[in-house]
Amino acid sequence: MTEVTYKPSTKMQVTGGLQLLNYNQEIYEQKPDVPIVETVTPYIDVLYKFTRKKSLRTEVQYMKTDQDYGSWLFGLAEFGMAPNWIFEVSGMYNIVPKKYWATIQSQKKSCTHLLVPSTSKGPTATSLGTSNK
Repeated sequence: MTEVTYKPSTKMQVTGGLQLLNYNQEIYEQKPDVPIVETVTPYIDVLYKFTRKKSLRTEVQYMKTDQDYGSWLFGLAEFGMAPNWIFEVSGMYNIVPKKYWATIQSQKKSCTHLLVPSTSKGPTATSLGTSNK
């Protein structure tokens, strides 16, 4: 994994990187006779601070693989109101589904959305999420 952070101003921070991963499903998921999942995942994260207490963070990732379920695109937007509130919207899209996944899902591409407000008070954090999957 490699990561680079750039701060063009005191209000903005950009982080980008690349992650390479080999995942053995036979060991971790006890799936017999499946290939090792080899992934390449570039990502970028942008944080913008409107004020000392309000910020917006966005993130985009693309996981490329020819194994298992195929390649995925992920996006996230998170609005923070310090010190207690964060509102997050994110989604994943199976951009290049592979045959195994396509047969299970009637050969459709898969898309998942998530909406999560969360709050914290002292050491306690509470969140409530809703998803379409």
